[in-house]
Amino acid sequence: MENMMVWHLIVLGLWALTALGAIVVDPVGPGGRAHWILAVGLLPLMTAMMIHFTAVLTRSGPARGWIQGLPLAALVAGLAAFRAVTHDPVWILSAAPLGLGVVGSLWWWTVRRARSALGGPHPGLLWYQGALLVLGLGLAVILTAALRPEWWLPLRSLHLHLNLVGFMGLTAVGTLQVLLPTVGRYADPTLLRRLRVDFKYALAGTLATGLGAAGWHALSGVGLLLWTIPLGRLGGAVIRHLPWREANGAALSLVGALAGFTLVLWSGLPIALGWMEAVNAVPLFFLLFLFPLLTGALSHLWPLWWWRGDGPRQEQGQRLLARWGGLRALLFLGAGLGLAAGAGWALSLGLAGLIQFGIQGLITVLRLSRAAGAVEEGGR
Repeated sequence: MENMMVWHLIVLGLWALTALGAIVVDPVGPGGRAHWILAVGLLPLMTAMMIHFTAVLTRSGPARGWIQGLPLAALVAGLAAFRAVTHDPVWILSAAPLGLGVVGSLWWWTVRRARSALGGPHPGLLWYQGALLVLGLGLAVILTAALRPEWWLPLRSLHLHLNLVGFMGLTAVGTLQVLLPTVGRYADPTLLRRLRVDFKYALAGTLATGLGAAGWHALSGVGLLLWTIPLGRLGGAVIRHLPWREANGAALSLVGALAGFTLVLWSGLPIALGWMEAVNAVPLFFLLFLFPLLTGALSHLWPLWWWRGDGPRQEQGQRLLARWGGLRALLFLGAGLGLAAGAGWALSLGLAGLIQFGIQGLITVLRLSRAAGAVEEGGR
């Protein structure tokens, strides 16, 4: 097992199983729920995923040394942010600088890896670097808001959109572009060019939607249209190249995440028209996008991190975790659409999907560990 990544994955698994519960139960308010899931759970996971994929995209070998501790530092920063939202706002003065330190360190590490990449880095690395810069901007914005309370409301909205659409969106969509062909076992001849060309549209769309939320409302529509370009091109490539009849559950989960992110972006329209409550926007982001993304990505990555260097068990673990992935994607989709329609009971569908994945992951680890133990015992 890979030391730091494995133990970090265990902790994140526990947080994932309580994530939907944080949406359903309201002991700390919507801000506390959002920061519990995003800052405490997903920021460390995204940090770990970036570290893993940067090594792949730069063809520079696995991460070693201090960089493996960044997910833990991100977790500490997330806990401080949660404390700031739920108890004492002064904790922002600790959370934001610590988060900026994590972001800056990871960004500089990606730059160093890119410079040493033989033949240049994969263009997917641009999406990670852009996501880190946007997250850094979002942290600087909320730190400014804490120091200038009269600007709190517009800066908080800008911070929220930079984090959700910016950091989470750029990271996830950049990962999807690379991960979908790998998980779905198909070739995408337009991938490299699309990553280079579409990055500027996604980044500009992120900044436009953020400024639109902060008060320049006309820019919201511009940002939505700009984001539609990379999402539409990625969706078209998936439709053309994915072998749908042979597609595994992990690939179907990732396709569901792509569709969910598109729906989340367009959900701003019914909110603006008064057809949907704005308070549902963040839960929709979790249900339609992040949960299918995480379950699909972890179906592929978990075995790679857990059984490092053990090819047969990695493949078997991926196959076992991918089971029922399509059904989980449908559960998350149903939960999100039901919530948008005002059916609170639909959240139970999302809860069922998370619990099922957690149980399936635990069974997979136990099953393969026992099988390996039996083989070792028989060889003595």
